[in-house]
Amino acid sequence: MKCFESANEANGKTVKITYLTYGGTDITNELGDICSGLDVPVKLILHTYESHETERDVLEFMGMIADARDSDLFMFVMHGDPSGYKRYDQLLKEVEANGIDMFLQCFITESMGLARKYFKEDDGIYGRITTYLHLGGHDNKVSLIRYLCKVYGDGDIEADEPHIIRQQGIYHKGFPRDVTRAEYMATLDPSVPTVGLLIPHGFWVYDRMEFADELIDSIERRGAAVIPVFFNSMPDAITGSLGCEGVCREFFTDGDRTIVDCIVIGGGGFSMLTLSNPSCGEVSRDRNFFASLGVPVLGGISIYRSQKEWEEDGIGMEGGELAIQLALPELDGQLTTVPLLFSEKDRRGTEYNSFRKDRIERIADMAVGWAKVSHVPVAERKISILFNGGDLSNAKIGRAGGIDSLESVANILKAMARRGYTLDHVPENGREIIDEILAAVTTNFDWVSDGHIREKAVDFLGKDVFEEWRSELTDGPRDWMVKDWGEPVGDIMTIDGQFIIPGVRNGNVYIGFEPDRGKHDKAEQLIHDPYLSTPHSYLAYYHWIERVFGTDVHIHIGTHGSCEWLPGKGNGLSQDCFPDIMMGGMPHLYVYVIDDPSEGIVAKRRKKSVLVDYLMPSMTRAGAYEGIGDLEGLIQEYLYCKQTMQHQKMKDLEGPIHECVERLSMFKEIGLEEDASPEEVAGRCEVIFDRIADLKDNLITDGLHIFGDVPQGRRMDEMIYCLTRLKNGPVPSLRDSIASHRGLDLDAILAGISKIDEGTGVLNGELLDSIDDEMQELISAMHGLDFDPEACRELAVQRYGDDPWLLEVVAYICTSIHPNLCRMVEEVDNLVAGMDGCYVPPGPSGSPTRGNAHLLPTGKNYYSLDPEAVPLKESWKVGVKTADEMISRYVEEEGRYPENVGIVLWSCDVMKTGGDDIAYVLWLMGVRPVWGSIGGKITGLEVIPLEELGRPRIDVVSRISSLFRDTFPNLFQLIDDAVKLVSELDEDDEKNYIKSHLAKDIAEMISKGIPYDEARELASIRVFGEPPGTHGAGVDTLVESSKWNTIEDLAQTYITCGCSAYGRKWRGEQKPELFRQRLEQLDVAVKNLVDREIDMIDMDDGYSYFGGINAVIRAAGKEKPRNYMSDTSDPDHTKLTSLENEMAKIVRSRLLNPKWIEGLKQHGFIGANLLEENFNHAFGWDATSDVIENWMYDALADHFLFDEENRKWIEENNPYALNDLINNFMEAYERGMWDASEETVRKLKELFLHSEEILEELTK
Repeated sequence: MKCFESANEANGKTVKITYLTYGGTDITNELGDICSGLDVPVKLILHTYESHETERDVLEFMGMIADARDSDLFMFVMHGDPSGYKRYDQLLKEVEANGIDMFLQCFITESMGLARKYFKEDDGIYGRITTYLHLGGHDNKVSLIRYLCKVYGDGDIEADEPHIIRQQGIYHKGFPRDVTRAEYMATLDPSVPTVGLLIPHGFWVYDRMEFADELIDSIERRGAAVIPVFFNSMPDAITGSLGCEGVCREFFTDGDRTIVDCIVIGGGGFSMLTLSNPSCGEVSRDRNFFASLGVPVLGGISIYRSQKEWEEDGIGMEGGELAIQLALPELDGQLTTVPLLFSEKDRRGTEYNSFRKDRIERIADMAVGWAKVSHVPVAERKISILFNGGDLSNAKIGRAGGIDSLESVANILKAMARRGYTLDHVPENGREIIDEILAAVTTNFDWVSDGHIREKAVDFLGKDVFEEWRSELTDGPRDWMVKDWGEPVGDIMTIDGQFIIPGVRNGNVYIGFEPDRGKHDKAEQLIHDPYLSTPHSYLAYYHWIERVFGTDVHIHIGTHGSCEWLPGKGNGLSQDCFPDIMMGGMPHLYVYVIDDPSEGIVAKRRKKSVLVDYLMPSMTRAGAYEGIGDLEGLIQEYLYCKQTMQHQKMKDLEGPIHECVERLSMFKEIGLEEDASPEEVAGRCEVIFDRIADLKDNLITDGLHIFGDVPQGRRMDEMIYCLTRLKNGPVPSLRDSIASHRGLDLDAILAGISKIDEGTGVLNGELLDSIDDEMQELISAMHGLDFDPEACRELAVQRYGDDPWLLEVVAYICTSIHPNLCRMVEEVDNLVAGMDGCYVPPGPSGSPTRGNAHLLPTGKNYYSLDPEAVPLKESWKVGVKTADEMISRYVEEEGRYPENVGIVLWSCDVMKTGGDDIAYVLWLMGVRPVWGSIGGKITGLEVIPLEELGRPRIDVVSRISSLFRDTFPNLFQLIDDAVKLVSELDEDDEKNYIKSHLAKDIAEMISKGIPYDEARELASIRVFGEPPGTHGAGVDTLVESSKWNTIEDLAQTYITCGCSAYGRKWRGEQKPELFRQRLEQLDVAVKNLVDREIDMIDMDDGYSYFGGINAVIRAAGKEKPRNYMSDTSDPDHTKLTSLENEMAKIVRSRLLNPKWIEGLKQHGFIGANLLEENFNHAFGWDATSDVIENWMYDALADHFLFDEENRKWIEENNPYALNDLINNFMEAYERGMWDASEETVRKLKELFLHSEEILEELTK
């Protein structure tokens, strides 16, 4: 708060005004100066408040209300929607309760209309104040202050009428202030790349253009022209503002032709598409004028803090900065850059903007880099394409989430050839590409000679050149690399004192791999130190791509690489952040899967990427296969006999059922010991049938996606099936519609699979199968009609009459889902457009099979959600339901409430669900969010009364991922607020576990000499994660490298890499003993599942983050806590399961399912690569959590290795994967994790020798 008083002689009258601005401290300073120099016959007292301060500090807010109550007028002025102010609802309540005279100025017409009733003066006064503020400028503000003094003090005071100031125009320090467009354009060279620069109007009005001058100079020094334009983002008929769209068309086009090659928005933030349509505050995708301009749009970032505060912040940006400067601009398809402006204070407390020259230079690098692309003839344009690396093994080359990267690159190269790029040859398929790669030099040298490297490497880079590049680094990263890796060149990716450049050249295309990160070489270091810089070879490689090969556009294929995970700030990168060092200003396109939004967003923000998303693989219902199907038949027969009381037949079936359960090793899954009798097994027949139905109904992947390929035949039908199993917004699910048409209740069927439906006399599980069969048959029949809307409607009417639900979903398939799936060709089209330096349109991200078919089509530069709106109201319901299910299960199993619950929170899950897990955490603690009435932003928390809660408040410790830390800092602060709120309640210990535990911990800390205030702060910590600037739980690196000896190594690594505390006070301070203590106290550990597109064996993060908790507790010699997982892939039918049952489910329904491996066989090298990866992840789960049972190892070995057909396929397509797979099985045996028979071990050893011979022959 600031207080200004006029220095003039007053006539005894005093006018008091309280003024609140949203992010406009410069405006308050200006008003203060006007107030101080005011010459009117009244005393003016002006209190100014800044929105962020009153949001953070409730005392500051209440002080503002007190001042407003005592003022003649309270003014709230902001740029956009007032609901962006988190305390807006609270503000309105205070205004009403206290009779405060409030004037609201914003650019949302509806919001101003709703707030008009709070302003007590007549329409004439209201209109004149509005006009002063609307027109802006210093003179209008002076007149406004005088006018307010006139209205509230002395009617004789004169105030000039509002006058219009110039709203847009060319600005360049070398030209007159009123230079016209024509005059300026006449000075430009149209043959050079041209950058359009948009500068917010206020900077021009108040002559604060130093940053713009510097940016213009930097761009021009790089050989590009600049068209710098100051502008107001919103159109306005009164002021004459054209708005962003109008300005772009006026200054950056010539008729229908765009005359700039790139646009930079300097220091604005927000979504320009929203602000260009200010009446409703929503983004209209149909009015995306950036798409019509067709050039990349770069957004300069404004930091609302000083450079010093930003430099010291390892996360980089705060919640409000993330929302306004990143999340909202991403809706436009804006490219993330680096900080352009900072907010400083001089000695008087006056705020001003500063900039860093090195960050402006980086923005200029990016802008000119993108602007130059279209000026390079296609035949001369150079493109670098990188796969994920295979530093541990050649088997892993091209590994990426859900995509056949080799076939995808084949599609891309074919499209490039059609476009006119220079290629020596066009590969027919992915097999040709991998054969060429393996014949050259990769990042793994296990099977090649030095002579081969010297002959086949693409290039070598000498130390002298590298030292020139390295000298450009600041001392921090340069010294860190020497500390970790010694002086250059080091021994990673080097030979003869030179750096090796692997990969292949194909004309003007370089195909390579992300370089060796070095983590596996230094895996043991992670046990005690989470910080690791990149090897010198990493820097050498990226700089070679940019400076020697001279790439015009850099492309990364598939989710995900390592560059975006390098050390440095999470957002708003500095020159010392390694992703910024590596990428420089290279134009970068990143082929990324749609259902991994958080990691994609990190790639956008840290690697400055344009995403081009791809669809996840086709998915299919797992169904039954040999063994599972046999048991299902026996159980069905038994249940029907039970219904009809055929006791002898039931008795006859007990033996075969027991034998089948024993053969499948299913005792544990049905809650029995292995020595259970046939009678005991028969007594669990309903449980067995429910289990089989769950296995059959699981969605599993059918092969991999190929970039730009439309699903064909059965895969198209499968994709439509999995997209219509759930409702899509208002469109009903096809499954539910068919059930309803048949007079069946799908909810009742799913809730009672093993029950017999009274109306039909059929088991609900069989009814579900028949409904699914009918779904698939209908989709197939529609496919036969080419999904023609009229023909399919006629088909549906013939079968179902005028059933409105069925007709609606059939129409949705024909007019939306199928056409959007057919648009997958746009994946390649938009990538090629990006290679031309064109704009890639934005689109949403998430899990399409979770009732989100609207996310299609793919091929978009995707965005996520507003972090300040999490959890969404819909997510709150899911989180509450699943938390209650967990508590009920625990009480049923343990006979008491859990006191301590640990949960793994991932950014990806939050983005996919809107915050189910955040709701889960808050509900356990007994608090709920307060949502703003407009816009749905979270404005605070409220305590849920114990009477409503119906149970004690449960203590929750959250292990957040690094992505969560960097994308949702507001949420770890929200959880911290909840802890403090609950811990201060006047409740009994047995009703408030948080308060009880806190008191105990404080007492213990005080006994150790820690002061009370510090002890309370420490005891309140409930959120832990990786240290700022680091990524990963570390356990996966240790497991993959095999550089661990005992479970304690894994546990210590988990503690080391995850013990950093987060909250209002904490920004990553390491508290290892406190973290260990919290984990060892857990009754329950939770990691929820949000979809079936990616399961817990698909990735290493599952066992690294969740399994790491178990490793810590096992290392302490304690029994594992209950491991629960809520499956919310169908939010209307959530399921609670244990980790053990989930692992068995994945193994049975996917890994051992012939459907799954047959799908992989269509993808050769990459398919075998993926198979080996899945087993490696299963191994990781067992290493940390002891959940892979002996029967699983036996069955997987039989299925993958001892089945002649399957092993032969792996051997022929990816012999490196076969070798790795055998090694993994042998490691499991040698570590005592698998009790393999002597015969099995003998066969493994024979296979290993055979595999080694194959690789030796290949690499002769």
